[in-house]
Amino acid sequence: MFAVGPLLREALLTLTGSRPEVRPGAHQRLLSVVIDELSEPPEQSLHLPEAADDRLRVVTELRYADPARPPTVAELGRVAGASERTLSRLFRSELGTSFHRWRTILRIHHTLAHLTGVG
Repeated sequence: MFAVGPLLREALLTLTGSRPEVRPGAHQRLLSVVIDELSEPPEQSLHLPEAADDRLRVVTELRYADPARPPTVAELGRVAGASERTLSRLFRSELGTSFHRWRTILRIHHTLAHLTGVG
């Protein structure tokens, strides 16, 4: 997995759009930019660190059990006995990411496991 910066995103959208080429060679030049941008993409970690805090562990275990279910941080906080603000702080301080990013990575892990037959 890798991040797509604004330049690469717009170049890909332009290349895949249905607009006809207005300037001769523009398509090829834009394709060269895409290849340059993809040649050394910054890596995105898919590592999910383990929680040490009991409240945070309750939340992460609930999400591991059913990653497709979309409870809010507030709902999870009620189950774990912590406020939404406390959980948000714990995700940042212990896991180094926001709840939403952590949840996205969890869903990617879950999907990859199903695609590869591991899960």
